[in-house]
Amino acid sequence: MSSTQSSTETERAVSSTAVKDRASRPRPLPLKVKPCMDIFRQNIDRPVVHVPLPKPLTRIETTPQLALCLRLLNEDGDNVKQHEEFFQDIMLDTTARLEWIRAMKQDPVEPDRLRWMAKRMVVEFMNDASKGSAKIAEMVYLGPVLDKETYRKLLSCIITEFDKIVEFDTSSLQEIVYLVQAAPPESLHPDDLARILSIFRGRLTGPYFHHSLYPETKLHSYHLILAVSRVLDVMSDHKIEGLNQVIEREPLSGVLSGFQNNSDPFFMYQVCYAFQALQYIPDDESALQTVFRHSTVVVDGLIKVSASKLDLGAVLDGLRNLQDAIGTASAVSKGACSLVERGQGIFESLEEGYRSEEKHPWYAAIRAANALAQAGQLKDLNRLIYEAPCRGDPLFQWGICQLLGELVTDAIWNSTVRHQAFELLEELYKNDPEWAQDETVHIFMRKIFRCLLTVSDEVLSARAEQLIFKELQLSYATRSLIYPLWNRLPLPSSSPILCRIQNVPFIDYDLHKLRLQRLEEHKRSVYIPPQARRSLQATDDTLFPLMDDTLEFLAGHRQVMLVLGDSGIGKSTFNLELEHTLWKGYEKYGTIPLYINLPTIDNPAEALIEKQLEYYNFSEGQIQEMKLYREVVLICDGYDEGQLKSNLHASNQFNRPGQWKVKMVISCRSQYLEQDYRSRFQPQPVDRSQQFTTDVFQEAVVAAFSRVQIQQYVEAYVKELPDVDPLQGRPSWTAEEYLDKLVNIPHLMDLVSNPFLLSLALDALPSVVESYKDLSAIQITSVQLYDGFVKRWIEVNRRRLEDSPLSEAERSELNLLIEDNFLYHGIQFQRDLSTAIFMENAGNPIVKYTHLRDKSTWKAAFFCPDGQAKLLRESSTVTRSGISFRFLHRSLLEYFYSRTIYDPLDYNTDAAVDDRVPTCDLKICLARMNIVSEPSIIQFLVERARQDASFQKQLLDEIEYSKTDSSATIAATNAITILVKAGVSFNSADLRGIKVPGANLSNGQFDSTRFQGADLTGVNLSKAWLRQADLSNVQLKGVRFGELPYLDGATSLVAACAYSPNGYLLAVAEWNGGIDIYEREWTTTTWSRMRRIETNSIGINDCVFCPHNEQIASGGKDGKVRLWDVKSSRNSGSGNGSDGGGKGDGDSDPSWILEGHTRGVVSLSYSATGKKICSSSYDKTIRLWSRMTGQCLFVLEGHTDDVMGVRYLHRDSEYIRWAFIEESTYLFSVGMDETIRTWHAETGRVGTVLKSPIGRLRCIALSADMMALGGENGSIQLWSTKGKKSLGPVLYGHTDSVTSVAFSANGNWLASSSSDRTVRVWDVSAGALISTLTGHSGGVYKVAFSPNGLQMVSVGADMKARLWESDFTWLPLSITEQPQDQRAGALAVAFTPDGQTVHSVDDALYVRQWDPLTGSHQLDLNLFDDTCEDMFFLYCAVFSPDGRQIATAADEGPIRLTSLEPGAETGRILKGHSRAATKLAYSSCGRWIVSCGLDKTVRLWDLHDSTPSRHDTIAELSEDDVGDFDCLAFSPTGRQFAVGYPNGVVRLFDPQSRAIVASTSLSRERLSALAYSPCGQQVVVGTSTTNSIFLWDLQLIEPSVELHGHNKPVRCIAYSPCAQWIVSGSDDETVRLWQRQQPSSAAESWSCVSVVRGFFGSVCDIAWNPVKSLEFVTACKDGSVRVWKVSSSDNGSTVVTLWGSNLGVLCATDMILKGTTGLDSIQQHLLLQRGAIASTPDVDE
Repeated sequence: MSSTQSSTETERAVSSTAVKDRASRPRPLPLKVKPCMDIFRQNIDRPVVHVPLPKPLTRIETTPQLALCLRLLNEDGDNVKQHEEFFQDIMLDTTARLEWIRAMKQDPVEPDRLRWMAKRMVVEFMNDASKGSAKIAEMVYLGPVLDKETYRKLLSCIITEFDKIVEFDTSSLQEIVYLVQAAPPESLHPDDLARILSIFRGRLTGPYFHHSLYPETKLHSYHLILAVSRVLDVMSDHKIEGLNQVIEREPLSGVLSGFQNNSDPFFMYQVCYAFQALQYIPDDESALQTVFRHSTVVVDGLIKVSASKLDLGAVLDGLRNLQDAIGTASAVSKGACSLVERGQGIFESLEEGYRSEEKHPWYAAIRAANALAQAGQLKDLNRLIYEAPCRGDPLFQWGICQLLGELVTDAIWNSTVRHQAFELLEELYKNDPEWAQDETVHIFMRKIFRCLLTVSDEVLSARAEQLIFKELQLSYATRSLIYPLWNRLPLPSSSPILCRIQNVPFIDYDLHKLRLQRLEEHKRSVYIPPQARRSLQATDDTLFPLMDDTLEFLAGHRQVMLVLGDSGIGKSTFNLELEHTLWKGYEKYGTIPLYINLPTIDNPAEALIEKQLEYYNFSEGQIQEMKLYREVVLICDGYDEGQLKSNLHASNQFNRPGQWKVKMVISCRSQYLEQDYRSRFQPQPVDRSQQFTTDVFQEAVVAAFSRVQIQQYVEAYVKELPDVDPLQGRPSWTAEEYLDKLVNIPHLMDLVSNPFLLSLALDALPSVVESYKDLSAIQITSVQLYDGFVKRWIEVNRRRLEDSPLSEAERSELNLLIEDNFLYHGIQFQRDLSTAIFMENAGNPIVKYTHLRDKSTWKAAFFCPDGQAKLLRESSTVTRSGISFRFLHRSLLEYFYSRTIYDPLDYNTDAAVDDRVPTCDLKICLARMNIVSEPSIIQFLVERARQDASFQKQLLDEIEYSKTDSSATIAATNAITILVKAGVSFNSADLRGIKVPGANLSNGQFDSTRFQGADLTGVNLSKAWLRQADLSNVQLKGVRFGELPYLDGATSLVAACAYSPNGYLLAVAEWNGGIDIYEREWTTTTWSRMRRIETNSIGINDCVFCPHNEQIASGGKDGKVRLWDVKSSRNSGSGNGSDGGGKGDGDSDPSWILEGHTRGVVSLSYSATGKKICSSSYDKTIRLWSRMTGQCLFVLEGHTDDVMGVRYLHRDSEYIRWAFIEESTYLFSVGMDETIRTWHAETGRVGTVLKSPIGRLRCIALSADMMALGGENGSIQLWSTKGKKSLGPVLYGHTDSVTSVAFSANGNWLASSSSDRTVRVWDVSAGALISTLTGHSGGVYKVAFSPNGLQMVSVGADMKARLWESDFTWLPLSITEQPQDQRAGALAVAFTPDGQTVHSVDDALYVRQWDPLTGSHQLDLNLFDDTCEDMFFLYCAVFSPDGRQIATAADEGPIRLTSLEPGAETGRILKGHSRAATKLAYSSCGRWIVSCGLDKTVRLWDLHDSTPSRHDTIAELSEDDVGDFDCLAFSPTGRQFAVGYPNGVVRLFDPQSRAIVASTSLSRERLSALAYSPCGQQVVVGTSTTNSIFLWDLQLIEPSVELHGHNKPVRCIAYSPCAQWIVSGSDDETVRLWQRQQPSSAAESWSCVSVVRGFFGSVCDIAWNPVKSLEFVTACKDGSVRVWKVSSSDNGSTVVTLWGSNLGVLCATDMILKGTTGLDSIQQHLLLQRGAIASTPDVDE
């Protein structure tokens, strides 16, 4: 046998028999410590290599040079130590380093260029399709100097490349490990390391690697285990947490355990090493920290270790104590067994309890040895090897041998160190007896010697050869596998990536110039930071700072922010301020702010950013560089001014792969947009078939200035004024003078809440108020401010031109203009220019003009460089930027165009008195273009029409011309739109034959209007008042009413509704127990009732369809859940919570009756499969039922109050991730206990419990990524599911409890219903109100979207199921829409004694004064203030006879007297009632007030008595009496008052004596209204029992006349002043007019001559005009205040509307449809439902 064979066989024998012999092997006594051989005789500096430092601003030649430069840049900051280990091997002269750093400090751009190069290299590498070894080596070397984000990108890319490799590549493996080892600790992320370990683990478990017999495969496995060990070392050293116990740690342990039967000691050592490293992950200390914690060598409580050197004494002391602490001073640990046995022992200990986490000293000692070697502490390393308490442990010996072998092979160490390492390794092999205890260690050492045969040092190679082949007598040839040592990666041999990116232009020099330019150009005028709200309809109590919100948007994940607002609200000013703010904070290579004025860009739908950057002279290469590698904040201003319609984000493909990375802030006037405007701005998915998330878009609406902001603006404005006004030659006003005028001129403060109007007002006010002494007499509108501003602007600039050095020709032209009135010509110039812009420039406000190109076009008349055009242009409000001309503000363009239609002829100046007449023909100008879509122009003309009756007359004439002249169509369309928006009433007007196609008549008043033969094609009639209007033979094609027909037929309130999942069935559930099932025709939206289910259960609260459309569930007051077959209700069983089902029969029986709840069922929800159903109840529980068996599966308890809503949620929902839910199906529930709870539907286990941000909850809805919660306080909380507790906005608008919420199928829309009688539709992404749907006359209980999203249904107390279109695109959108004239139900009305004013009060404490002729507002007064916190709901109110005061009673508070005169002091408070007063009445003299209340008393108050709250109790009921006093009335003379008792008795009292003067009784009647006749000799009584009216002649004992007609309680009655008429209002939503008939006998007789319909709530109050006969006013619970006139003719008496406040409801009562064309069947049905009259078959239901 040869020596080679003998050696090999010996190695195999040791490896194969070690485990078998370990049990019988005797354990030797502990060995004595061998004296230390001082082979490493001194500690040295770290090894270094030479990398030449490039000079500043020179080309970087190699990647190591770039890495060195970046290290030096970092060294000057807070990260000096960050890269110290990585750069320990770089030789660098200190002087050169300091000079270089000093040069960098003086250069503002070069440091950023160097950092940019590193980041760009990473990007280039990631995008490189062929990543060769040279490129990877280059990037690995660069890795440690990268910032955290860039480093992680690089690491992820290299990991991905490694994972793609099919054939094993040791170099790639080493590169990953090296990149991790050299990384700064803060750049290491647990997810990255876990991913690396997962990939390594996957390779180890593959069939190709695990337990393979192929030598190369064993070698690969060895390298993988070694790589795992090195990564775990890094995690241990840097205390990296985040390695999931279940997902990563235990599987990795299992893979390593798979090698426990491997007899190969190489594997055994690496596996044991990896196991030990795993003990420190996750942990709060590294291996070295464990050693030091056990050390007693401590100074001031700190371990003796310097910043870069280890204290060897502390290391040794800690190792000894650690060994003693864990009890490993046994024979085994001192070398009495082999390495394989030690490994097997570790495996066995792990099997006994892996979680014991025993930390062995040998691993800590090896980590310490490595740390000493890295620090150059070789002498200390030498000592550690000989003095370590665990040096007899074969695992320690193995690790030391591996370390010494790597020192020998590492070329970075000098020759002396490498030779000493070889010498020490040889000494241990030959002469150290402890190193001879385990033959496997000797085997490993021999393999190391074999590896050294190939080292580059010839002397070392020769020594290895001498040792192996001569001294050890080993052969050259061997079949045993050699496991190579891992060496340090060499410097990259080339820098291909660096070379490539050197050719890319560096753009930050030019960006630096652009930044300075834009900061220089920023001319900040007066700027007050604007406030904003989240939606157009949000209230001012939800305001937030717009700048803060925008900066938060830029820092978040959303992509587009839309800034909406009125014209002049400050959008452009804010955009420029935003750009300025971003440029000030700009950092090199940061996000680039780019402001773009959209009208200046040709076709901004394409290459928008490129065009703007080209304007700034950036090269094509630079633009491409920014496109690929930079991010842009794109601030787009003037979307509306550019007349744009396209989605710029989508058309420019922003944020798509390879396209611009953009955050877009885009502004637009709200008046320019329709209801579906968000589709123009929301980012769109690449694939149109996909649904794009709504969470990438947000909007803000710029709010009007508050009073504080106005004051701030004024104070800043006056600081910019000259001391003397240049126009008037007097001192400029002070801030106090301006504020005095703003406050004291009526309504001016509200007007100037618009910033642009404020600037106009401040400029114009001095001249506007000059001739006024009484400020309260001034009425100023916005158009007057524009008039004053323009006049002043032109006059100031005229004087400037007069003082300017002009040429002789220019001076001559100027004199001619001044002679003929310069102001006139200045306005005419701008008026003509505005017309040309709309007619010739398509409305684009920016005109580009170059003289040579455009001198023959229309533009030359305005922009030529000489003549009068130049003078007029330079004195106008037109500004110039290069070749672009535009008005100062778009509103000025619209203002001047409006002057082409209406000329106020205000050309008189100090220089001239002008008496010229209008030069424009109204007919021509009004017909020039359709301005219905230009709301700002309309608004200017609306104000003109309100001020000038002659202009109204001219507009009416244009409408009249359209009857006979087809060319007047456009003019008539514009004219009627202006008049309707001006509030002009067309009640009883003759509009027969008018042609106004496309007009906007929404909210118009057309009571009894004659439209016969008119052309109303495409007209908007939403919310129009069309009572008794005659539409015979009218063309109505394309007309929009805004509503759909409701489903009628219900006999009680409708409590629930539901669409089937397929959208073809609709269930409507009534409170009385009936469920109507409607079926939709396949090709239409027409519904017909398919069947009715009688549940025989009173009080249904909810119904819901099964997912398979075949079953419907209902639940209600009796606590039972009933399941019904939709098409066949044949009974199949019943069930309860414990026993399951029994069977029943009967065609009307449910499939199952599920019993268990002890109180009413509130909400139901099916599971996705329909196999289960859940129910929530007032009994505070939720029950889960099996639909198949009727069994109750779980009772979910936890809520502490009524559970008002429950919804199923399924695995594919975002909620699963958000709520940390891993199971399949969950429930969400909400309750009155202010919590949201999740439940696991399979186990009944409770999940997350969340606190409601809005208090008590009434309902819940879920979409794919959003939850909506409806609150009892009327608010709605949106809760995003993108992250844990990611709260969305709160939606405000409802004034009462939210009863239900529902998402549309795509999740974009949310519908809500409320007890406030409205349905509201919201845009989910923007948190914005889209539409308020009115029409229900009672509370709305449920709302639902159809599955296709095209329709909604709502049901409520008015017994109606109303259908609504979900397409709101045709509705006009305007932030300036007038609010509802009456904020809540109108409670009381009265005329003033002179008949010149109408007063009204609503139950939300608002008093309003109206002009009885026009219905215009004269005063708004809020009764609520800080002194009346007890007033939240108004019970009753009454106006004093003189109209100067109002008495009110609210909630449990006192009676309050409030003056209606401006500036009056707080009125009296009358305290006496122990509960709320419910009725009040003034005496005609104003001295007395009589009141009755819920405390069952009637009290009389003498207002002449100054004693506070002095009163007398006139009448009192006992607690046993049923009912309360319900009605009161004072006689016209004030000498008596009437009180209605709950038992039907009416008693008359004398206020002086308090005595009863008369009484009568109406047996079995409950009294509800009282009124005296004008003479005071008759009392009329309304009742609520028989709904009758009784007339009681006070000379008789009993009422002599009884009137019938109302079918619900009579709420109010009033005699006309002539005593010939009585009007009565009722809960039946009608007013009846009664006329005294000429008696044919002695008996008095009255008859009902007219019934006024069209109310949408109870009529609460009625009052006659005391001056104008036959006029009366009504107050209705629907919020309306309307003035009516009684007309008598031979055909009888009729009641027509004079005017009415805006109801917001379509009224078609008694509207005549005869021969109309163009109406579809649905519209016909709608109008007929609303009370229209069809006279011919073609308009028949």
